[in-house]
Amino acid sequence: MTSPFQVFRKNQKMWVAGLVILAMFGFVFLPTILETMGGRGGSNPVAFESKYGDLHESQLHNLRERHLATMGILGDLLRQPGVSASDIQQWLKNRFGGSTLDDVADSWLLARHAKEMGMVVSNEMINVFIKQITQNQVKVDVLQAAFKRSGISDRMFFEIMRDELLAWKLKQIFYPSVVAATPGQRWDYFCRVKRSAAIEAAPVAVADYVDQIQDPTDEELRAFFEEHKGKLPLPFSPEPGFKKPQRVALEYFKAETDKFNSPEMISDEEVMQRYEKDKQRYDQFFPEPVTETPADDEQTATDKKEDVKDADNSNETASPPKETTPEPSSPKTEPTEQEEENSPPKKGATAGLSSSAGRSTRENTAGQASSGTRTLGNRLFQRADSPPKDSAASGKSPFILAAFQQPEAGEKTEPEPTEKPEPAGEKPQPADKPASSLPPPASSLQPKTGPSERLKDYIRQEIAGEKINVLFDRLSGHMNQYREKQSDYDFNLAAKKEGKSPPVRPDFEKLAKQNGLTAGRTGLVADWDAAESEIGSALVKGGARAWQYAFRSMAKLRPEKAMDLGGNLYLFWKTEDAKEKVSKFEDEGVREEALRAWKMIRARELAKKEAESLAAEAREADKPFAQVFAGRPKLPVLTPPPFTWMTFGSASLSFPRQPEISAVEGVDIAGDEFMRTVFRLEPGEVGAAMNAPQTAAYAVRLIEYSPSYKVLWEWFKVDDFRKYSAVAEGDQNQMYRAWINEIRTTAGFKWTDEHKKRLQAGDSGR
Repeated sequence: MTSPFQVFRKNQKMWVAGLVILAMFGFVFLPTILETMGGRGGSNPVAFESKYGDLHESQLHNLRERHLATMGILGDLLRQPGVSASDIQQWLKNRFGGSTLDDVADSWLLARHAKEMGMVVSNEMINVFIKQITQNQVKVDVLQAAFKRSGISDRMFFEIMRDELLAWKLKQIFYPSVVAATPGQRWDYFCRVKRSAAIEAAPVAVADYVDQIQDPTDEELRAFFEEHKGKLPLPFSPEPGFKKPQRVALEYFKAETDKFNSPEMISDEEVMQRYEKDKQRYDQFFPEPVTETPADDEQTATDKKEDVKDADNSNETASPPKETTPEPSSPKTEPTEQEEENSPPKKGATAGLSSSAGRSTRENTAGQASSGTRTLGNRLFQRADSPPKDSAASGKSPFILAAFQQPEAGEKTEPEPTEKPEPAGEKPQPADKPASSLPPPASSLQPKTGPSERLKDYIRQEIAGEKINVLFDRLSGHMNQYREKQSDYDFNLAAKKEGKSPPVRPDFEKLAKQNGLTAGRTGLVADWDAAESEIGSALVKGGARAWQYAFRSMAKLRPEKAMDLGGNLYLFWKTEDAKEKVSKFEDEGVREEALRAWKMIRARELAKKEAESLAAEAREADKPFAQVFAGRPKLPVLTPPPFTWMTFGSASLSFPRQPEISAVEGVDIAGDEFMRTVFRLEPGEVGAAMNAPQTAAYAVRLIEYSPSYKVLWEWFKVDDFRKYSAVAEGDQNQMYRAWINEIRTTAGFKWTDEHKKRLQAGDSGR
């Protein structure tokens, strides 16, 4: 009998040819057939339509996965000492966009629009880009290893990068028109953070008019719910949302710094013992040089004191910038635009609007944050047995938390000397060496009689920080033991079946009382509510806010340390984590929630009309609100302290600080509409506006602006635009979105109804 293998060998050429034809058919025609069948059957419908072609849901999600894989490869190549993974991710996001379905669809659209304009990205250009961002330090084996980890081939990587670079290059063409600011725009942005307004306002609550709105039909209400069920109910947005947000519950110990560093807790004897052990280091913390004013300069000094006194007695609300003559910069070779754009992320730098201009805008606002933290934080994020660091050696305030401290804008950083500096006078120091790294002159050291009261306070804070760190480490041990027991119980199904009790939760309130701490808990709260809680301003190591860390990456019952802006220290952990959930109309309480939201939207017009009526009444009377609306107890008159349109905050540990709309006392989330109305008024004029969530309308009368136009203009002429340029980001983002929407319209881009239904059902990938 003839062997099958003999038959195959005899006809192997024919068999191989047939297999090749089948493979070609499978790769070329089968995906199209399956997509067509899927589109008809609904399992793989079209996600969006455009003149460049339609993409099915599977293609869109595959596009997103390939984008993530490519960014992962670039992230691996950009890894370098001193640069955090978050900085690298932000750098990549600002150039190549985010990873939501909207983002990848926009990138796909931009790439095809760029091709239509005649733009081309060759393999050579991709290689040049990789060499530039990695400073030509990446070897082929490293690149191949990155491909292997990501699961995509080098050929696919180049194809994906071609689209990514096309989209980015198109953005580069448009960005200069976005980030450029005319003198008039700069004046507007300057006034938003420097000019204060004093107002009086009469609020009209939208909720007071809900009862005047008739109920909708069941069909109308159900359609309204279906339209908004996939949206989160954001507190600052007028749009309703019925999707249940993620909520977490936190518990924590709080160490109040004023209590732990008080003389009752740390005696003078303990302070002096610490001082004597490291006297040389401490004596450099707060030098008090003895300066003698020459007789010829006495009049000048007196004049300066008078100037300061006059400035203090002025009624201006803000202080002008220091008028210093900038030193001429030494000539240097500026990097080309291409090199600047492709330069890798640097330590502590945050990229801006995906352009060199936008990036420099953000990076140069670094260092504006004022310091309100305390030395306790310097010990908080160290091991209990680690030696104290010389936080004053850099010349900065020792009260700034070392973990969050970054160089001021334009400041050079120098490594700490490894050898003891030579005494002054024996060897001249280089002229360009920062004064902060030079040893203080002998005359500026603390007197030999002992430390000053200011230095004693510093030492107390340092000792208190170390004690709290040891205390938190011990309590963390208790918490970790409980977490391990709870974890074992959760995964021990046999123990549960046998009816064994879960491990006993430690009495945290008792532990707090025994150790001089306070215990707190938030309950299940959404992120915006967590931000307003007691621990809301606390920061973990690295500068992230504690509640953000809890929502994004914190493990359950794992204790972490944090510090708030007042210098108070926390040991906190997460006890519950409820994920986002899309509700159903039939769920308990959902219909009532939808009905309330439906009526609130329609009651807004009634509230705004009432506010406009009150404004007209006050305008005609031409008197202060307190007189116009006297005798109306249900109409309170608000007189908040003066406020600016936007603020960078009085104490921020984020670098760079980001502007935000100022809070107005008595107004619930003022918002842009409210601020725009107020700052377009002239003193004595009256207007009407709603707050950001449109839960209230306000009749507003402007009393006065401060400082005066003349003073404001003088400040504007000498102030650096980079200090407040971040205020422009809101307008820049609006222009960018308008540009994207114009490209979408030109391309006939449209999300399908089926895709929108998937989003409402929670299958968003956003």
